[in-house]
Amino acid sequence: MKFDKKLKPPMILLVCVLGIGIPFFSEYFSNRKFDQAIRTNSSLAIGKVYGYKNHRKQGEKLEFEFKFGDKMFYASSSCSDFGLRTFEGSYNRLYPIIKGKSFPVFFSKDNPTKYSKILITSADFKEYGLIYPDSLKWIEIILKDF
Repeated sequence: MKFDKKLKPPMILLVCVLGIGIPFFSEYFSNRKFDQAIRTNSSLAIGKVYGYKNHRKQGEKLEFEFKFGDKMFYASSSCSDFGLRTFEGSYNRLYPIIKGKSFPVFFSKDNPTKYSKILITSADFKEYGLIYPDSLKWIEIILKDF
């Protein structure tokens, strides 16, 4: 039996589609699971930004702390307006200005550390159907200047 090492065009196309599609769908289902979990038994708290990290695979994330009940939680979340049109979201530009400041945190009471999101930009609030407060309009003004 002779083995031909040359890949034919349909096979190349299949390999490319799988190579791009599998990570895309994996990320999609992961985000969907997060979205469903955070909306289940959810609540709001006030959190304080204390760090910023740009993870190679997960993108940029803000690190924050918030209190729920008598317990302090430490978590991180990504920006809702990250997109293909920009190579970095809003948090990279905002971090020097918002470090140490307090913002609302939307979280699941079932697992606050794993399922929480700090709400800073209008896109963050829109993602969860919440009204963007007038007290945070200064964030949008800063983002327009960048």
